[in-house]
Amino acid sequence: MEKTYFMPTSKYKKYLLLEVISKNDNLTQRDIAALVGISLSMVHQYLNDYEEDGYINKEYISKRVVKYSLTNKGIEYMRVLNIGYLSEAQSLYNKAKEDIYIFLGRMIDKGYKDIILYGAGEVAEIILQTINSDKTIPLNVISLIDDDINKQGAVLVNTNINSIDYINEVKHDCVMISSYTNHDIIMNKLLGYGYPYDKVEYFFK
Repeated sequence: MEKTYFMPTSKYKKYLLLEVISKNDNLTQRDIAALVGISLSMVHQYLNDYEEDGYINKEYISKRVVKYSLTNKGIEYMRVLNIGYLSEAQSLYNKAKEDIYIFLGRMIDKGYKDIILYGAGEVAEIILQTINSDKTIPLNVISLIDDDINKQGAVLVNTNINSIDYINEVKHDCVMISSYTNHDIIMNKLLGYGYPYDKVEYFFK
């Protein structure tokens, strides 16, 4: 979706900290804080905890320069944290896909077949992937519409992204607004364009 809502958990931040150390052992604590997106004091606390738990080694190059490296135990712990995060992300994806199936079912019940998605973001991508992977869904996304000129002319999941003018160039049953943050703006734009209100569907409604 256009709006980021999956906030990194404490475990994921711990994983990121270990990951950045595994990729570069010449980072300062300030560098690590910037890369992980946490405070300098939190980095300091995590590093102390990790050293105590045997996940990292500290090599003092000078009074101000410290080199951090992962132990074998630290590498294994990083993998455990990563699996946990992937599990959470997969659960969230499955819930989103379930909601999409329910919505697509309502679209089918209304007799729609050829549709246009307005908003070429993550929601549109999951909808396209769902329809393309499930041949039992009798819906055909004939085009994506997006107001971002940098997206127009590109392709998302084998579907072309066009400007709003494309609506008048192809026969279709409805336009589905697949944007969360801009759905009201898109609706007003469609109405201002002379598009019938009763042929617009909201995913986020």
